Amino acid sequence: MRIDFDFEPDDPDLQPFRDAWLQQCERRRDRPLGALAARALSAQAAIPLDAPAACRDRLAAIPDLVALLIDPGWPLPSHEHARLSGALAYFCERMDLIPDDASHFGLLDDAIVLAMALSDCAETWCDWREYRAWREACPEAGPLDRRQWHATRDALLRDALRRARLASYLATPSRGRYAPAGAALDFPEAVQFGLH
Repeated sequence: MRIDFDFEPDDPDLQPFRDAWLQQCERRRDRPLGALAARALSAQAAIPLDAPAACRDRLAAIPDLVALLIDPGWPLPSHEHARLSGALAYFCERMDLIPDDASHFGLLDDAIVLAMALSDCAETWCDWREYRAWREACPEAGPLDRRQWHATRDALLRDALRRARLASYLATPSRGRYAPAGAALDFPEAVQFGLH
């Protein structure tokens, strides 16, 4: 049986989870990440296979989250760093709102807190994952930091929009439809040569 859950991160019923997470954020503020990152990776690798898939799926993001937090090319603002490392710290606590060794759902609160943290920092999380994928796909670009990557991405997007706009101006009618510039026209020869 598969159990899945969807929730709104600002749902008032989840306030106890938010409060526990924010307490961890305050404890983690301005503290080094090294030992916490190692503990989080170790705990994530030890998640039992019989844990609910919904929890395992959400907690599978832990290695990526650690990579984001330690990525020298992607420095985080202090409030985002505190919130994301607070979620890791909450995950590492065995005696949290639902103790981790509690029957089948001990990791449910950890999955909820992680989902809240990633939702809270969604723009940064999505941007970093795109940045990492781009870095892996284009190693010839060399090391780019966050600002350089944003500038490169923005330039590529502007160029793609310009090319799309130009292509739409150059579109040619063909049997009532528009064909991209340079596409072969599908007119009878008599029409093409003005013979009708």
